[in-house]
Amino acid sequence: MPRSKIELRHVRYIIAAAESGSFRRAAQDLGVEQSAISRRIRDVEDEIGAQLFRRYPAGVDLTDIGKQFLNQAAPGARQIGSALDGARTVANRGRNLRIGVFGPLTMGFLSELFGAFRGDRPGVKLRFSEGSCPELIAAVRRGQLDVGVVAEASPGKGFDVTHLWAEPVYVALPDGDPLADQKALRWNDLRDRHFVVTDLPTGDFAKGHLHRLVVDDRAELQLGHHNPP
Repeated sequence: MPRSKIELRHVRYIIAAAESGSFRRAAQDLGVEQSAISRRIRDVEDEIGAQLFRRYPAGVDLTDIGKQFLNQAAPGARQIGSALDGARTVANRGRNLRIGVFGPLTMGFLSELFGAFRGDRPGVKLRFSEGSCPELIAAVRRGQLDVGVVAEASPGKGFDVTHLWAEPVYVALPDGDPLADQKALRWNDLRDRHFVVTDLPTGDFAKGHLHRLVVDDRAELQLGHHNPP
């Protein structure tokens, strides 16, 4: 016997068109182009040698042959779909996503982001670790992490970079300072100021960031350290 060209997606398209009464609405429900729905249904009609749908300007409905076809094909298609969903659930069960986060970024946006991810992918376990930006990027390159959330990274080999969000930087100044009344400052305005950073690992990042933004041939970085209690 000749091999049929009808696939599961053909039956899914027919079910969607029959339930919605429209190729256009079926395409919207399935997230495909309307032409894909029309073409696949036409493929089935050509193989059968009869129309499954009557076409009208306002939509479609099943012919008697279409009803017979769907009554026999739909239960099998739904059973396969259910089997696939079950297999995906089992496959996702125990799947881990290894995420490394640079310490100062652990609050705010990230908690909302991963909370939404847990709701959307309940079968995926999130495993977090913390490190400096260079350490996290190196771990991603070595395959020890799936994702590294860092404060800055230049594109390089072995990893891709996606910009997630931006945050303003605030400067604390004493009352009466000439810069305190300005709504925004440039890094050039702060070249002669004394900065204080923590002795924690995050202080190393802040120090490197300040060196890149403030230090040039005309100025040196004036830096002090603070040990938090």
